[in-house]
Amino acid sequence: MGDRVFVLRGFGLLKGPVKGILRLLCLVLVIPFLVVALLYHAASATLLDAAFYHQLFDRHGVYDRLAGDLVRVVVSSPDIPAPFKGVSAEIAREVVTPSVTREQGPVLIGATLDYITGKTETFVLPVSLSSLRGPLEDSLARRLPGALAGVARDAIDQLPEEFDISSYIGMEGRLGVERVRDTVKTARFVALVVAPLAVLVLGLLVWALCGRRFSSVVMWLGGSLFIAGLVVVAAAYAPFSLPVGGSGLTGVTSMLTGLDLPQGIPGFDRQTLLSVVRDMLSGVVGAVTDRGTLATGAGVVLVAFAWLIRRLSVWGGQGLSR
Repeated sequence: MGDRVFVLRGFGLLKGPVKGILRLLCLVLVIPFLVVALLYHAASATLLDAAFYHQLFDRHGVYDRLAGDLVRVVVSSPDIPAPFKGVSAEIAREVVTPSVTREQGPVLIGATLDYITGKTETFVLPVSLSSLRGPLEDSLARRLPGALAGVARDAIDQLPEEFDISSYIGMEGRLGVERVRDTVKTARFVALVVAPLAVLVLGLLVWALCGRRFSSVVMWLGGSLFIAGLVVVAAAYAPFSLPVGGSGLTGVTSMLTGLDLPQGIPGFDRQTLLSVVRDMLSGVVGAVTDRGTLATGAGVVLVAFAWLIRRLSVWGGQGLSR
């Protein structure tokens, strides 16, 4: 108790300019933490949300195109003898339909994001085979004699319920997933642990510097949120200098058109990839702008609240003096 009183008295002995500099330093120090927290929450609602990707892919016909690409992959496989490629293509078209890719896609996206965000410790991409059994058995039964159809049905029944396809992304793909996971882990720790602690510690320091006045802490926090919100909004618009949404991102599309984008991604041609990336950027910019605007508004409210507390305190003191 004595040590705490000594520390508080020590702050009271500081000169006015020194106190002002320390309060300004507290303001400057807390803003980066608030900015990271706001950006992380915006990413959680877009880039780290499976529904965000599902809506994008469904809107741009990725699942429909993916079904056709997978059929071509099956037909082009060297493991299938040339005389059977035509039959294999027919079977693949009947089994691997857009409804199947639309059903399996969100599961794979969710599994990837669960690993990236730390919800799971093992990277697994499960493909459910249960929904494929019936169509595959029916397709084979129409093309095979009774005995062979029975053998094929028994073989299909021996297949596992799920099949992990994570090994097919290759070592480079796995390394990329690990790098993203590490980045997200660091950002989450800063946003959810370090930022709240920084606000608490620096807020207590401001409280001590300002003579333990609650209104001063509220004013400091409001000003910090206001500035952090403006920084976030500026960060959202600065790379594009264009309004969000629709044709407003034509400049971004032009920029992307000149880039050497990946080729041969199942479900994507170049134009689809451009459209998906453009809309993805649009969604991210919108989410970041919303968080920045909300923080700015909250900052204004807190500053106004602190000012009202001070005015009421002054008016109360004047009333008592009378």
